[in-house]
Order: sequence, then C-alpha cells, then structure tokens
Amino acid sequence: MRWLVLLGITGLLAGLYIAFFPLHLASVILGIRHRVPMIDTQVLAQRLQKEPGDVLIFDVRSEAEYRVSHLPGAIRISEGLPVEDLLANHPQILGGKTVVFYCSVGERSGEMGARLVQQSEGKAAGMGEIYNLSGGIFAWANRAFPLENPTGPVKQVVHPFSKNWGWLLSGQVEKRFD
Repeated sequence: MRWLVLLGITGLLAGLYIAFFPLHLASVILGIRHRVPMIDTQVLAQRLQKEPGDVLIFDVRSEAEYRVSHLPGAIRISEGLPVEDLLANHPQILGGKTVVFYCSVGERSGEMGARLVQQSEGKAAGMGEIYNLSGGIFAWANRAFPLENPTGPVKQVVHPFSKNWGWLLSGQVEKRFD
C-alpha cells in the first residue's frame, strides 16, 4: 500500500515538473549560458503598460514564425544579424532604451543579446539595459499576454518552431505552422 502511495506522489510530482518546469529551467540555463539578464514575462508586460516608449522589443525568429504572431510592437531581426547592422538599422538602441530580445524559448534571442552585450562592453555610453525574455514567446503566450501579427491583434496562436517544441505551449495556445 505504501508503495502505491509513493508511486502516486512520484507520478504527481513528475507531472507537475513536466507541465511547469521546462520553460523556467530552460530560461535559467540560457541566462547562465548566454550571460544576458532575463526579464520575466509579467515584468515586461507591466513595463510595457507603464513605459511603452522606453522598451524596444526584437523578435529573433524566422519570418514564418513572426507572421503567425509576435509581441506587440516587436521588430523582427534575423538570427545571424551582425551587431554592427543591428545598431546601424536601429540607432534607438543607443538612446538609453531597454532592449528585449525574444524567440520561441530563449536560445536564439540569448545568442543575439549576448553578442550585443559583448559588443557594447566598454562602449556602454547611451546603451540601456539588455534582456532576454524568459521563456520567449511560448511563456508570453502561455500567460495569455497580447499577441499580434502583421494585420493586427490575434488570439493566442504561436508558430511552435517545430513539432518537437510545440509541447511547451499550453493547451490554450493554438499551434500554427504557416
């Protein structure tokens, strides 16, 4: 009987781990790996409400992913965009604004943020804070924060990057490959 109770508790804990922990763990690991501070989805949402003009958001996903949905006001940039081109095309980065990069879960955006941080070391005059969105657009959509596509606001729909990554999106978020 004790084994059955122990097995049941273990199963419950494993289920909770699978449901809630992966995005958080991925965010922690990516933050350490890329040495870019993470910003929580709730913190970013509050900042966007209070100071919308003080935050620049860059989407580091493919054009197809971006077309399905993105964070409101996000600017899409290519994953391998050289930092020099990023700064030349978006000089407002040097205007002291907070810069937030995101992708699906934080890997591609973490790499871009790390390159910007590395490039800006020693030249930080005028550069604001640089963050990677914790959990990426998956965490943003899972918390039901607003999304849009090129035609305007959309319901909770996200391109899942690949069939292998879609399980990180909650059941409330539609997965769409366009």
